[in-house]
Amino acid sequence: MLNSNLSVIPHSRPWISVEDIKSVNQIFKTKMISSGDLVNQFEKKISKYYSIKYSFSLSSGTSAIIASLIALNIKPGDGIILPTYVCKDVLEAVLSVGAKAQLCDVNSNGVISEQTVKKVFNKKTKAIIAVHTFGNSCDIKSLFKFSVPIIEDICQAFGLKVNGEKPRIIGDFGILSFNATKCLTTGEGGMVLVNKFIYAQKINKIFKNKNYNFNTKFKHFDKISDIQAALGISQLKRYEKFIKKRQNLFKKFYLVTKKKSIHLVNDYKSNIKFRFVIKKKNGYKFLKNFFLTQNIIVRKGIDQLLHRILNLNDKKFKNAVELFNSSISIPFYPSLSKSEISRILKLLIKI
Repeated sequence: MLNSNLSVIPHSRPWISVEDIKSVNQIFKTKMISSGDLVNQFEKKISKYYSIKYSFSLSSGTSAIIASLIALNIKPGDGIILPTYVCKDVLEAVLSVGAKAQLCDVNSNGVISEQTVKKVFNKKTKAIIAVHTFGNSCDIKSLFKFSVPIIEDICQAFGLKVNGEKPRIIGDFGILSFNATKCLTTGEGGMVLVNKFIYAQKINKIFKNKNYNFNTKFKHFDKISDIQAALGISQLKRYEKFIKKRQNLFKKFYLVTKKKSIHLVNDYKSNIKFRFVIKKKNGYKFLKNFFLTQNIIVRKGIDQLLHRILNLNDKKFKNAVELFNSSISIPFYPSLSKSEISRILKLLIKI
């Protein structure tokens, strides 16, 4: 039950600055509001940020995964390994091209590992989708031993550094999402990043034929608009501030949880803190109601486990099931005000 005396703190909220608004308004003055030169500029800036050769903006992160699978010539019946502990959009992307989803378990940080992949890898496996869940780093290099292409999902880890290096794509494809709740937003939209010319060539072919038919219900591949690109470019200019704000916020929350012996799902070594996820055995319902008393909206780490959608047994996904039952994601984003942070900290102290 919500408290009528307090404002609601949503689970997620974008950080939109005055500069962002000015950048978008400038596009309206030009009257070029569809996909144009500014989209090309945005793609080039993302390519430069990641030191990658080719980048293609799309209508969503889901369509970016589908474009990657098409570029890999994935055929109906081919196996694609992905975690059960991830957004269902990833599963829908795999199924949309007729591929078979080979779901695997995750480790304690909610990401796949060489060990969890090994259990489901077989001769039908044609690619692996590795997700940096919550900004927690997935060891991509350890997956090279399987000798199949790797689609690296960085939708929740934009700007992730591995071993202190500059942000880069280690896999064959990099998938970005610019949804309103992501690290950097254009409202909606996504992007696929590649270094190999052969993959770039195939993705280009998709854009030339928007009704590209690949035995898939998902036939339309559209770029984002100049309006979205303007917002993305503006946000990218100050993205280091986004990262620092998240890191500073994490320190404040972490000091309280450490003192109170509250377990976290977060990877402490990762430079990207996308979510702040508390772990309490079978405690989701209790914690949800606890935070609701102060009008603070929380949610599970993910909405549902993919293997349950496919009616697979929980026994093969013990870590994911345990995470799903015990984890809770609390409001954690750069646009939180000082008073909102204070309210959240007071509740963390009370747990």
